[in-house]
Amino acid sequence: AAGVYRYSLGTQELTDINGVVTGTLSIADYAFAASYAVGFTSRFSAGVTAKVVQYAFDCTGECDPTVPRHPSTGALDGGVQFDVDSAKRVHVGLAVRNLGLRLQTKDRAQADPLPTQIAAGVGWDVPGVERYVPEATLRVMADASTPLGVRLERMYHVGVEAVYRKTVSVRAGYAERSGYGGPALGF
Repeated sequence: AAGVYRYSLGTQELTDINGVVTGTLSIADYAFAASYAVGFTSRFSAGVTAKVVQYAFDCTGECDPTVPRHPSTGALDGGVQFDVDSAKRVHVGLAVRNLGLRLQTKDRAQADPLPTQIAAGVGWDVPGVERYVPEATLRVMADASTPLGVRLERMYHVGVEAVYRKTVSVRAGYAERSGYGGPALGF
């Protein structure tokens, strides 16, 4: 699989010391990714994603020529999943995200580390749901992630997902990070 992710951080006006608008600056994050996954056995699978992570500083008008417009670096994500039981209802997974070189915009001294983290999770496909609601599934999930060599916060998530006819999906859960948390609901 391949994909492109874009996250706009907005546009702002550039002004001189007198407050006169001299141009605009638009900032966005990009990730260009290619993924591959394979099942090694009927119960064990693994995958890897190679990606280019890029900041985009698009400037019009009077711009600082010393700031690179599109600094980038490479990164890898990798993960494994094991189905614990023969009915494939209990799944355990482990992943490493954003493992790569620092993102350098000017020089090595100020390069930013990528938000590298390790995540582990478990999911349970609740048996017998289709007896009560035909063509429906229910999965209970929990996961935790922790930073790896960078200053990030640990995160924890628990939740359930109900799917009807592989088309309608409802999710409910709770997330916590550094003592702050709250519920979430999605449809």
